[in-house]
Amino acid sequence: MFERIVLFTLAFLVASCGKSSLPTTSENVMRISLKIDPTSPDPRRNGDVNTSTLNFLLYEGLTRLAADGVVEMALAETVDISSDKKTYTFHLRKAHWSDGAPITAYDFEHSWKKTLDPAFGAACPYLFYSIQGSIEAMEKKIDPVEVGVKAIDASTLRVNLNHPTPYFLSLISFCNFYPIPKHIE
Repeated sequence: MFERIVLFTLAFLVASCGKSSLPTTSENVMRISLKIDPTSPDPRRNGDVNTSTLNFLLYEGLTRLAADGVVEMALAETVDISSDKKTYTFHLRKAHWSDGAPITAYDFEHSWKKTLDPAFGAACPYLFYSIQGSIEAMEKKIDPVEVGVKAIDASTLRVNLNHPTPYFLSLISFCNFYPIPKHIE
């Protein structure tokens, strides 16, 4: 019996020293393993951990959380917060989609308002409820275009809140707040 265990162990060791079946390449490659397939590459339809993982890899938001939990600017270069802490004005840095089109404040406005359209069927619209008019839009009392999100120009986004929300910059680092390219939807 002991001889069989030794032979099996030696055979296993020899077999494990063979060439890898994974292709080798000089390009940078990242492989991830998820328990289940993501539901959608659209961050507005995100409602689970696996889809969030994919969205965090594909997109960027206005802010991001650093490894130590501190909020950092991402696509937003700076943010101005009103004295009553209810109006946030984001100034975007120059960035581009993979097709070369610029990422604009209009992309954010369109994406966030689409999330608050009940007909769209977003997975987590309640995350947006601190934004002025968001609850009323989801209850179909107002049109989502009336929600307190407005692109002032291509690089400036203004967000009006219902009340001061101290965690707002942290909240918008979550992938449901990432934009999608308005020009291809």
